Amino acid sequence: MPLPSESAAVAWVEQLPPGWSIVWEETGRLPDQPLLAAAAAASGRNDVQVLRNLAGKPLAADGNGCVLPYHITNSHDGGTHLALALPSTGIAGVGVDLVHLPRLRSVRHSQDHMQRLARRVMNDREFGAFTQCVGNLDLHDVQLLFAAHFSLMEAASKALGTGLRLGVGFGRPTSLHPHQLSVVREHGAWGIVPGEEARRCLANIEGCQFECFCGTSENYLASCVVISLKANP
Repeated sequence: MPLPSESAAVAWVEQLPPGWSIVWEETGRLPDQPLLAAAAAASGRNDVQVLRNLAGKPLAADGNGCVLPYHITNSHDGGTHLALALPSTGIAGVGVDLVHLPRLRSVRHSQDHMQRLARRVMNDREFGAFTQCVGNLDLHDVQLLFAAHFSLMEAASKALGTGLRLGVGFGRPTSLHPHQLSVVREHGAWGIVPGEEARRCLANIEGCQFECFCGTSENYLASCVVISLKANP
């Protein structure tokens, strides 16, 4: 777990289904090491390895290469690595994303710049809601709002197992365009409205709905998206 000063960023873990394990540490080890630590702690096994499917999604497996009944996901930014393992019972996918907030507080991230960034990744409906909000916010809150919005897109794409496609050289051919994962906020709760392509991806993993979590601390914003598994008829 993070230091107390940063723990608010991942306070949402207490709302996840039981059996989760989270790793928060300074980046320094190999990228898969925090994933291994989270998967080993959640499963209670010491022979865990990390495999990846053709889309690059990490999978927890035993020493024989058999996939374990756990979802694993990770993110890193600002010298910190976040990894989460969650039992797969009733869950089709899970994704996390981490944002180092001081990076957004640089001089070049003015309110106009944040709106230009938002225009690039948000669809018309999202951008309209964003511009309505920013008129009543100071720059710091505008930065937080954009960070939460984009971070939840990233986490949702990881939960679907696709990742985001952000122009040439960013993402895979199977990755989703950000407009496919519309982020909404109603009555203080975040949500995801999938586009047609994202709905097909959701059906492929037998998922039915997105549950979104987001938290902030002094230096970090961390988000998590959990996709529920469609119940058998």
